[in-house]
Amino acid sequence: MKNYIVLAAASLLLVFATACGSSENTTERSSRFGSTVDVDRSMVTLDTYLNRLSGVRVRGSGRNADVRISGYEASSVDSRPLFIVDGTNVGRDFSRVFDMVNMADVENIRVLRSPRATQLYGGEGGAGAIVITMRKIE
Repeated sequence: MKNYIVLAAASLLLVFATACGSSENTTERSSRFGSTVDVDRSMVTLDTYLNRLSGVRVRGSGRNADVRISGYEASSVDSRPLFIVDGTNVGRDFSRVFDMVNMADVENIRVLRSPRATQLYGGEGGAGAIVITMRKIE
């Protein structure tokens, strides 16, 4: 059975696709696809926070930290996870993400581990993805 999506062109304003997502207000959620932890504002740096997440390994500290998702250390040539900040692919360079993300402005961080969860990012998501959602200014 095939699934089809039919949209009327006149009523289409914006289509936003995500690989997997949910809106829950809990401290930590985990599934077979990944885990999400809402940000505790008392955490000082991004590398310290990522080290708290289930399935994420951080070696070193600060902008020079090496971030990996468990299970992908030897599975591919570039086993660094893909970083997505507010829907924008920032790449695999943690120092770039570290410089651009202010932890006081982060709403939550989601770790995507499975190929099904990272399928939206294609081959770039092969080593997993870390999705950072920033707080919206009201």
